[in-house]
Amino acid sequence: MATTPSERPVVLCPDGPLGLVENRVVSPRTGQLVRLVVALAWQPNRFLLVPPEWITEDGGRWMVDRGLSDQGPGTRDQGPGASAEEPGATVHRPPSTVHVVRLSRTRAEALALALPLHRRTADGWLRPVPWEPVPEPPAHQPDDAALAEAVRAALAADSLTADGAIEVAVEHGVATLTGRVRTAAGAFQARKLALEVPGVWHVENDTLADESLLVQIRQRHLVEPALAAAHIAVEVDLGRVTLRGTVPDPEAARLAVELARSIPGVSTVTAHFD
Repeated sequence: MATTPSERPVVLCPDGPLGLVENRVVSPRTGQLVRLVVALAWQPNRFLLVPPEWITEDGGRWMVDRGLSDQGPGTRDQGPGASAEEPGATVHRPPSTVHVVRLSRTRAEALALALPLHRRTADGWLRPVPWEPVPEPPAHQPDDAALAEAVRAALAADSLTADGAIEVAVEHGVATLTGRVRTAAGAFQARKLALEVPGVWHVENDTLADESLLVQIRQRHLVEPALAAAHIAVEVDLGRVTLRGTVPDPEAARLAVELARSIPGVSTVTAHFD
């Protein structure tokens, strides 16, 4: 399975990554960008509001000029502590077609000159927080190839992930994990292990767990009236599905296979029915 870049663009300063684009605030009157909401690297649940003037001409001008209609939760930036300067501004999630936004300011300048740091509260809004020191990035940031190798080594050494088929890509310190694991615990552990590698500051975990596929296939079979008389055992091996048991007729066998194939993430289906 091919690896894909993070769906949230990485925000790069001249001296390194600032964070990820969480969303963007757009004027309802002009359709122009008001602020980028950036989730800061190396500081969980801290956000910086970045003005569009800092985006370089070759580093993501689509953020300023292109109108988008895909809205995420909390689409209106209003109420106490609202972070948009313009009432009624709409918050848009970024697309997955552009993966890097470059700024003209250094990381230190961005932290000093942007609007105050914000934190997402339980109600889903971004609220300003008192000034506090922001952790510095590592003094020596390994290159992405070295980080990817370190993540692979960590995955290979852990019992929950060693028998999976996980592909690793790292770009600007953001690790993307794709492929297969046996269990949901393995998927969770894969993300944890990647984050523990010094230099990795964010993980996009797109691994698929066999456990999840098995549950979905069984649910599809159980709710299908035509399979009420069938007795089907389901096995999943890194996305490869095997069905065994008894079915009342050939049409039921065909339906059982088709339902299993319809589950996203299933690669092949083999049936052995009596």
